[in-house]
Amino acid sequence: MRQNESYGRRLWRLWGAMVIHLLISYACYMIYSCIYSFTCLQSMDGSEAANVIANGAESSAVYDQVMQAMALNTTAIETVAALLTLPIIYFMMYRKDRMNEKAENRAFITNGSVVNYAKVILMSLGMAVVLNNFIIIGNLSSYSDSYESTVESLYAVPLWMQVIGLVVVMPLCEELIFRGIMFKRMRERSGFVSAAMYSAIVFGITHGNMVQMVYAFFMGLTFAFVYEKVGTFKAAYMAHIFANLFSVIATYTGAYDWFCAAFLRIAILTVGCAAAATAAYASLRNLPSGEMIPVIDEE
Repeated sequence: MRQNESYGRRLWRLWGAMVIHLLISYACYMIYSCIYSFTCLQSMDGSEAANVIANGAESSAVYDQVMQAMALNTTAIETVAALLTLPIIYFMMYRKDRMNEKAENRAFITNGSVVNYAKVILMSLGMAVVLNNFIIIGNLSSYSDSYESTVESLYAVPLWMQVIGLVVVMPLCEELIFRGIMFKRMRERSGFVSAAMYSAIVFGITHGNMVQMVYAFFMGLTFAFVYEKVGTFKAAYMAHIFANLFSVIATYTGAYDWFCAAFLRIAILTVGCAAAATAAYASLRNLPSGEMIPVIDEE
């Protein structure tokens, strides 16, 4: 516990991991754009390349090509950024926090049974389906110009890349940043609600458009809840994996086109998944959680 930290130090403890990831992500996009621009110029003959550099209009055309290429490879670039970020924040922050807990003899209640992990998966999948359905039924995408283009960019890569990036690597990086570090450190000083809300709001804002902000906020609350109740980072990561896996499969198979073809289908799906998520939540809510209070032997 750090009771006498300066405001700047405290801010860095909460936001440092995210800042590191954003800087690495920005660097990856810049490197990709430079490599792609150089490749475009290499494919031209000398005079044409010189004209592109000298002529603003033609240079703008190359810039548009670079931006389009980056959009089509967003998932691949973000996956590389996440892979580069993971070892840095794991060893600098997450692992160090766990080592400090052991050194201070602090122990936390864990409920990591197979049954509880199954409830975590059920709650996460139920929440993901319900939120996606509300986005569709409420036509929320019409309120965000960038939502459709973002979704197209994320799912533009082959399925195997979507699974590696969107299902495995990026959720691990995000959970390490927002739950393993931000939520966990915030939880040291505040109650669950404050820590969960804080990390979920920041998690939502980083998604960049209103539709994804709303979705990420509620899923962020879900991930924080299962982390709190099961008491393991694995629970939050597992919940994130299955939520994203559902989105990847539904998008790839076009499952939502079939469900949306009839209002009754999507209504039944929404109610059923809401009931399943509620039942899982009610069961997990009753689990003991938090830091163990040491028993002092008065003898």
